[in-house]
Amino acid sequence: MGSTNSYKSIDNNVDLNQALLIMPMYRDALEELIKEQSTKQGLSIDTAFSLYKKVNHFLDYAIHAFSYTFVAHHIKALELAKQEMQEISVPVVPIKKESLSFLLLVIWMMNVQSTCKAKH
Repeated sequence: MGSTNSYKSIDNNVDLNQALLIMPMYRDALEELIKEQSTKQGLSIDTAFSLYKKVNHFLDYAIHAFSYTFVAHHIKALELAKQEMQEISVPVVPIKKESLSFLLLVIWMMNVQSTCKAKH
């Protein structure tokens, strides 16, 4: 539940704070439902609290899975962006010998070409 919804939020460009704002409303609605059903079915207060506690544990687990997946996705995206920046960065080398500059340019071009081939 948590990770699936996390990917949906990522695909729709919803940030983590916005996505988690709805959770207190879920808790309130479920608390009210448990209270109503416990009263209707004549359950003891201990049973009602036990049910509510289990629901809260489930919601906490869903929030954790959602947040973990969301953050892991963004960390991976940042690492990929960092790697791509490093790959396209050309080292600054004082130009004293033309052959050295030419060699660095060739190495850089080969790296870009192999990166493009790997992506396709």
